[in-house]
Amino acid sequence: MWFPTRRHADLPWPRLRWWLAGLVLLLADGMSAWAQASSALPEPPPPAIAQTPVGMAVMTSLQPLSALEFDAAVIESKRRHRGRREDPVDGPWEFLDPDRLRRMLQMPAFAALTAQTKEPLIDQAGAWNLLTFERPSEALALWAMLFPERQPGQPIDPQWGTHLPSLQVYRADASWATEAAATMIMMDCLSRPVWHIYAQDPMLWAMRSNMGWEMPNSFDFGICVRKSTPAHGPGRWSHSPDTDYGHQIAAVLEQKFSRLLLRQGCDGKGPDSCLHLMYALASLNPRHPQWPAILDKTALAFTPEQMPLPTAQWLQRVRDKGHPLDDADRHTLLAAHTAIARQMIYLGIRLQVLSHSATSWPQHGMRELRTTIDHILTQALAQQALGAVYIGQMPLDVVGTSFPPSDPWRSFRASPEWPSALQAAVRDWARDHASAADCVLPERLLQWVPPMMALAWSLERMQQGRDTCKALPQQWIAQQYAQGHTAALAQLRTYLPLAASQHSTKHLVRIKNHSWLCTGWTDITRPPPQDPWKLCKAPLRKTQSGSTARQLHTGQ
Repeated sequence: MWFPTRRHADLPWPRLRWWLAGLVLLLADGMSAWAQASSALPEPPPPAIAQTPVGMAVMTSLQPLSALEFDAAVIESKRRHRGRREDPVDGPWEFLDPDRLRRMLQMPAFAALTAQTKEPLIDQAGAWNLLTFERPSEALALWAMLFPERQPGQPIDPQWGTHLPSLQVYRADASWATEAAATMIMMDCLSRPVWHIYAQDPMLWAMRSNMGWEMPNSFDFGICVRKSTPAHGPGRWSHSPDTDYGHQIAAVLEQKFSRLLLRQGCDGKGPDSCLHLMYALASLNPRHPQWPAILDKTALAFTPEQMPLPTAQWLQRVRDKGHPLDDADRHTLLAAHTAIARQMIYLGIRLQVLSHSATSWPQHGMRELRTTIDHILTQALAQQALGAVYIGQMPLDVVGTSFPPSDPWRSFRASPEWPSALQAAVRDWARDHASAADCVLPERLLQWVPPMMALAWSLERMQQGRDTCKALPQQWIAQQYAQGHTAALAQLRTYLPLAASQHSTKHLVRIKNHSWLCTGWTDITRPPPQDPWKLCKAPLRKTQSGSTARQLHTGQ
């Protein structure tokens, strides 16, 4: 429909043209858009959160615009829509100001507008920093108020299975204020279960539903935020560079998450639950200065005494049954496994934070790090005990295998470069546990720990002249050697026969055959890309069968 604009010079007075434009629209429609919307609005969906967030209560208590004011803002918004461009998008508004827009956003009539009409108004709300939050549930409630037809954040319908719809948030462009843009980036980068799961912890629900956590981003919340841009929104590719814009957004979210965790601890539900918030904060910055206070505030929610672990007698009884578990036993076992997974997620966060900042901890940081490692290994043994019952009974994956957040070593598992505090704590652990009389307990633990930890234990065993219980991670060592990463392997060189002429040693244990160091990396038919210790410089030769083999010079 046509209506006058500021481009028609036959109407000399700008304010008169503007009011006449509104009258023409009202007369042509017969009824105002506000009156129609207010009289025919669909019933709003049931609330997705248990209570109205504080910020939303303030907004919904504002005085609504009058019908005439509302329609005037709608007219101006239609002129600014990106598809029409009748008015400059970045030009000043004739009628709208931050107060009027804030009052307009909370009106049911605004929710009934078309998406095209809302677009310039929401963009301007972002520019005026009106779309902010103190709790994630506030951001969700705000989006549900603006787009009730999309039903954002509705509790999951069982018939959907694990299909969780996107919130369809806006892409904040360069005109948006940083804090408002952080709202959109957060809602886009956090995992979808955060916005739909209320009856239980979103992370544990995702694990029990065999659903990945980092979705819609496929790698990490912190990466998704730090690589975001105004032009393309959240970062989607791990190889993309971090941006100054992304770091500004990350700084805003760090402060908001830490303030919320310090204020509520683990009392929040759904989007405000503490486990996923701590997980997100650790990915944003494991060195955040408020981490000591946050971990102290949340520690009581993760004490081992609160875990519903079955007794040794119960485990023995179900093993002796010899037939599938009944419903009661299955419930007991599932509750125990879920409790261990929850504990592992928390301990993984604690391990990551302490590894990066234990030396600057207010007090006893290194002791806390060592205690965290001991708790992780204790939980691993408990999970193995449960797994033995599950075999042949019901599907249950080892903690961390199919749900990475429940692997406390996820940040360090493959890396040869560990923070110095973590290296020191692992060496201390290895010294305390390397004197085991047999290999039963070490084999149970070391098949699960990262290669760096297995290497530290094996080196300590060799230092004591003991068997390594097949714990030496040969393939990983060979891969690191081939890439020239020898800093973590320096102590290992002492035990190689080739090093005997170069290093005076009194060790009782030697690695007599080190051919795996040269052939265990990826391709046994050619030398590794790097050979820093000159162990693998041997020509290839053809065997009688025609296959390729290597003559290894051991230096003996």
